[in-house]
Amino acid sequence: MLFLYSNPLFCFLFPPSICITGGLTLDQLNRTLRPIIEVIPILINQVRAISAVSNNLWTQSKVSNSTAGRSGNYRQQLMKKLKYNNDSNLPVCMASGMSGNGDQVVCAHIAPCSSKEHLLAKVGLTKDDTGSTRNGLFLSKGFELAFDRLQLSFIRDPKNPLDSSLYLKIWDDSCRSHELWAGCDDATIGEYDGWKLNLNGHEPFKRALSYQAYQAYSNCPASEEQHEEPIAYGTPVKCFQEDQTVLGTLISEFTRNLLDEDDED
Repeated sequence: MLFLYSNPLFCFLFPPSICITGGLTLDQLNRTLRPIIEVIPILINQVRAISAVSNNLWTQSKVSNSTAGRSGNYRQQLMKKLKYNNDSNLPVCMASGMSGNGDQVVCAHIAPCSSKEHLLAKVGLTKDDTGSTRNGLFLSKGFELAFDRLQLSFIRDPKNPLDSSLYLKIWDDSCRSHELWAGCDDATIGEYDGWKLNLNGHEPFKRALSYQAYQAYSNCPASEEQHEEPIAYGTPVKCFQEDQTVLGTLISEFTRNLLDEDDED
């Protein structure tokens, strides 16, 4: 039988010199503490969820004013860079392809300008980066609000890892019926689920988009069975990826050990 003492973390938490002083055999101790050990992966997942919340750039407290830091100059810079001016001088939403005025299609920041330095560092960004055109997307007002509320993201296709395009992913179904902007009766957000994001040669901070997708997935109201965890993309962020790797490894080790014990019981 594979005893729990084969697990290094268990040995650290429950050293043999302490655990066997009561006269219990390792087999008896194993059976006594097994229910506790089975809960540990759940606790680790809860810690991961709490970590995701505490490191979230897009909480309401940090995005209390979605127009904060936005200026006409920033908008004009992005319009000039992307050549998004059509005959009527209106920008085009990258998610829907619909054009609109400044109240309808906005220059949305990916990482909020109000983000704290230590949280921006999680995705390898600085305060100055939030004012870069690479931190911007032209989105319909409805898309921008849903993005900031973690109701939707732009993710890689999980079924085609060779496809580098980004697609709109809705995590929270409550936003599906929302208009693209106030008074837009022609289309709703839900109609564009799965649509390709048309970057038109733009190179946004993809690691920030990827991190937003992870945060949205972690805060998703639906069950894990309904949504797959998004594929990470963009420039790797070492500290964030290491955190996820360590937690994932711990969960895998506990699960494997418990399954091995079941097979040998």
